[in-house]
Amino acid sequence: MYKIAIKRAFKMNKNPLPWTKAICAGICSGVPPLIGLLLGNFQYGLLAGIGGFTYLYVFNIPYALRAKKLLFALLGMSLSVGLGTLLAPFSLTSAITVGLIGAIATFVFGSLRIAGPAAIFFVLAFTMATGMTLDPSLAPLRTGLVLLGGVLAWIIGMMGGFMNPHGPETIAVQQVYKDLALYMDSVGTDDSNKARQRLVLSLKSAEDNLSAGYISWRISDQYKRLLLLNNQANQIYMDVLERIEKSKDKLPLELGASIRTTMNELMNQTNPGIQIFKPSLKTVFGGSFDKNSIVFLTATRYGVVLTIAAIIAYSFDFNRSYWITLSCASVMSGSTIISTFHRAIQRSIGTILGILIASIILSLHPEGLVIVIAIVILTALTELAIVVNYAIAALFITSNALLLAESTTQLHNTAFLASARITDVLIGSLIGLIGTLLIGKSQASNLLPHVMAKTLRSEQQFLMMLFSEHRSNADVQKSAAQGKMRRNLTNLNIVYTTAFGEIPSNTTALEALRPAIFYIEQLGYLLESSQKYADRPILSDESLSQFLLVFETMAIAIEQQRPFTRKYVPEITDFTNIQQDINELQDALHIVAIQRNKMNSS
Repeated sequence: MYKIAIKRAFKMNKNPLPWTKAICAGICSGVPPLIGLLLGNFQYGLLAGIGGFTYLYVFNIPYALRAKKLLFALLGMSLSVGLGTLLAPFSLTSAITVGLIGAIATFVFGSLRIAGPAAIFFVLAFTMATGMTLDPSLAPLRTGLVLLGGVLAWIIGMMGGFMNPHGPETIAVQQVYKDLALYMDSVGTDDSNKARQRLVLSLKSAEDNLSAGYISWRISDQYKRLLLLNNQANQIYMDVLERIEKSKDKLPLELGASIRTTMNELMNQTNPGIQIFKPSLKTVFGGSFDKNSIVFLTATRYGVVLTIAAIIAYSFDFNRSYWITLSCASVMSGSTIISTFHRAIQRSIGTILGILIASIILSLHPEGLVIVIAIVILTALTELAIVVNYAIAALFITSNALLLAESTTQLHNTAFLASARITDVLIGSLIGLIGTLLIGKSQASNLLPHVMAKTLRSEQQFLMMLFSEHRSNADVQKSAAQGKMRRNLTNLNIVYTTAFGEIPSNTTALEALRPAIFYIEQLGYLLESSQKYADRPILSDESLSQFLLVFETMAIAIEQQRPFTRKYVPEITDFTNIQQDINELQDALHIVAIQRNKMNSS
């Protein structure tokens, strides 16, 4: 197993190279030091360059969300540098604070499901500040300089929004229509389930993108058209499930072709009556702040292990001990134990090579413009390498960080610098790996039955609200039941994926659950889609009671790992796809129970 993990750690991914992002990242990191050099204070320019790391949080997400994310990043890094400067003389307080910074950033990024480097650059900013000259009075100045560098990165990161304000949302909706056409082509074939699963993921992704891109005070015609297109795709998919897929016959190829042209036809239409509801931040964070939330547990683990690493680093006479904490933070950025193991290997090898390269550069005593050019090149190479392999990216990240940290120290003993940094990195990586193994071992696997049961119960509550006589469309769209179901579905997906990366991992049992997980996620999607139909039928008390029995039976069977017996599912007029999905979920759980009994008996 470990040989396979080591081999995968050095696997080269064949992804397109992000040249535009690499060039912009280089500009963001190089312009502040260049301005500092021209104004006669190169050290101030290097400090502002830390704010340039804000651009590394740029991803292809709606610009409305990107603006907030980059603002959070630049404020977070500025505050981290200020706190690092103030608390540098107090070792224990610094250790606790860096743990809190790591935990909070991990929690925020996890709760909002934001892609990116999460806590790592906040930790870097704080730890680098603790390694600077001790002078708490410089905290406002250092904070302001980093803030200026971050503002430049924010401006460059948002420039695309002026030319194509809804570019990410458009790409997401276009993908929906591509996958919808492929699904319609696959109906009646062996590939139907895979195509259906891919389509559901695309529909959910487009929904999330459109929700993230919503600005209440500025709703453009383009945004309205994208909402209309996405709603149309939902309706087509529901119609296929409801009326066509039952026969399991192949659909005419012309239907898939017509879907591919539907988007262009609808782009000229608008629907000014379209509304969209977004959960408040209080609701989102409140849902993640739970003892069984994998986001909360991961953030807590991250903060605790990071604090321990910092205490160890400060307790011994390490030269510039913050490299231990930084290496630990980097290693724990892996989403699973396996990926953490990969990160430990990649970080160690890549960092050692990066230290050697930086040591060679520093041994030549570069000055001014040479250092600026090196920082630009290394930052750009980091962005190009990160999509290929983290070990290569770690090489450039380390070289860059060393140049920023050591360029103004006039350090002449580069051999000592290299050996000290290598020691720090190995210790930090080891702490991160051991901490993850001790605290996170089997955490997701143990949580999975509870999370599955909890998700089913929240789906049952939302179904009752949708088809009961006591309901209104506004109440349904803003309901706590829907928000709870969404949070549980997100948590379920994360827990299930994380369980595969544990050591040891019962892959056979997890694979057996895959169909059940899919039908639970599919059911959540069907329920959310059903709320868009105002003419939903009202179910009798008997039918609602039977649904309660069905869901509770499934939840108890999963939670307590009992034998499962299929129950009768009432039909919902015009929404028979819900009934079909629940029946398929029961079948999947019945198979899981049979396989579990076989495994236990053997």
